[in-house]
Amino acid sequence: MLAELVEEALKSGRRVRFRASGASMRPAIRGGDLITVAPVPIEDLAVGDIVLSRVGPKLTAHRIVAIERLPSSGGGPPSPRFLLRGDAAAVDDLPLPAERVIGRVVAVERKPCVLASRIIHGSRRERIERWVSILRRRIPTLFRKVP
Repeated sequence: MLAELVEEALKSGRRVRFRASGASMRPAIRGGDLITVAPVPIEDLAVGDIVLSRVGPKLTAHRIVAIERLPSSGGGPPSPRFLLRGDAAAVDDLPLPAERVIGRVVAVERKPCVLASRIIHGSRRERIERWVSILRRRIPTLFRKVP
């Protein structure tokens, strides 16, 4: 039921926010994090984006690892097909037609902070570099002596 409500809200142009479950997107998204998903035109999607898609009866948020352009049978513009993968997964999901992608994850909220979209987007190397940068700033504060 939640999947249908989320999908309907996104199709009508509204953002949705809900609690994620599962561990396939660790460390970017953990079970219990609040994620915000916004509607997005298919042509605006890029490799590195985390998208919400319908896979059978449920919704899944995974990262785009490749976009294939397939020639259309009617001679029109090529229709994209997406290869997705959870950050914690070793293999790609099955190719997904564009009509199954229903939104892009734009924010992840985890107590005590909000992870902006700049942290959850980008290549694997860029994401690792951002996490290392954040850790370098935070580690010294963990070991500060409290008077």
